[in-house]
Amino acid sequence: MKKLVFLLLGLTLMFPVLSPALAIMPFAPERTIGLHLGAKNQTFDESKYPDIDFYYLPKVKWSYNKASGTPEVVVSWLEKKGLSLNEMVLLDKNGIVDFTGFLAPGKKVTEVHDLGFLYTLEERLKRLVEEGREAKKVSDKPMKWDWVSDLEGHKFPSFEVVTSTGEVTTTSAIIGRDDKPKLMIVFMIPYNYKFQDVEKHMEDVADPLQALSAIAQMETGDSHTAYLKSIEEELYNR
Repeated sequence: MKKLVFLLLGLTLMFPVLSPALAIMPFAPERTIGLHLGAKNQTFDESKYPDIDFYYLPKVKWSYNKASGTPEVVVSWLEKKGLSLNEMVLLDKNGIVDFTGFLAPGKKVTEVHDLGFLYTLEERLKRLVEEGREAKKVSDKPMKWDWVSDLEGHKFPSFEVVTSTGEVTTTSAIIGRDDKPKLMIVFMIPYNYKFQDVEKHMEDVADPLQALSAIAQMETGDSHTAYLKSIEEELYNR
C-alpha cells in the first residue's frame, strides 16, 4: 500500500528536482518579516522557512473586510483596505517604505510590480539591498491609510506584535534593530486548519481513496504557505 500511496503522490504533485544548494541571491534581504493577521496556527511549522521571522497579531480578527480587536490602528487599516493579504512591503535601511505590491498566483515574487507598474520588486531589491541605496521617495504628508501605496515614502507604522513563543515586541523595534533593508509579507493561515506530516498520515492509509484524501489535505496546506515557500525558493534558494 505504501508503494501505491507514494506512486499517487508522484503522479499528483510536482516535486522539485533535487539539486545542490545555490547561493542566496545578492539582492535578497538578510531577513524577511512574516506579518500574520491573527493568532498563530498551532500546527504551522515556522522552521520550514528559515529566512523568515514570524510575528503575529493574536487579537486581530478579520474576514470579508470586517475587522475587530486590537491594535486599533491595524483593525482600522484593514477595514479601509490599506493593508491586505499577500501584500509585499519593502523598507530601506532607514525604515522608509520604498515599494508595495501584491503576490499573485503563477507570478514570481521578483516579478511583482509596484501599484503604479513602474518597478518590479527585483529592481527595488537590487537598488536597496545590492547597491545599498535609500528609498526614492520620502514624504512628510500624513498617511491616508486607505490605499497600500500610501505607505511609500513613510516609515512603517508602529504597533505591538507577538512571536510564536509569546514575546511581545513592536514593528518599529523589529524594523529598527539594524540598519538594513527588510522585506515584509502580510499573510494569514486559518487558525483551525491542521497541517499534517504526510508520511506519518500515510501510515494509516488503507486504500487509494484515503490516499487521495490525504493528498488533497496536503495541497490545501500548500495553498496557505505557497508564497512563503516562493520567497524561500526565489530569494534564498532553499
